[in-house]
Amino acid sequence: PYKYGFLIFLGSGSYFLNYLYWSFPQDNIYMPYEKFMAQAFNNQVVLAKHKNDLRLFIDYAHKNSIQLIVVVFPQLENMGWSDLLYGNHVVNFFKANKVDVINVSELVKNIPLSERIINKNDRHASAKVNRIIAQEILKKL
Repeated sequence: PYKYGFLIFLGSGSYFLNYLYWSFPQDNIYMPYEKFMAQAFNNQVVLAKHKNDLRLFIDYAHKNSIQLIVVVFPQLENMGWSDLLYGNHVVNFFKANKVDVINVSELVKNIPLSERIINKNDRHASAKVNRIIAQEILKKL
């Protein structure tokens, strides 16, 4: 455990080494997260609890006369996987409860990955995707 202690100490406070490390795409960084997501959403008890939590948003909006618009984001680098895992469940749940839903997967499915995300190291939605989503929200208001 102490074999790399000095290197960890040296690198942990270095912005330069941190910058160098993150300058190159990290392909396996999301693997533990994806495993966790798959275990959670394939568990019917967890999925039911999640839907109960989502129901609280619906109930609050109805009680307070608030228009609820739900934006369902996939993992933009693997939309098919995230749609099957959780996206379709969430979209169908809200539609069944008569809530306006914006399914980002449907909006951006024909946009190449390089245009959907910021870059290989930042897989958040690009400006183009955010613009498309904003236009859809405006249509529903």
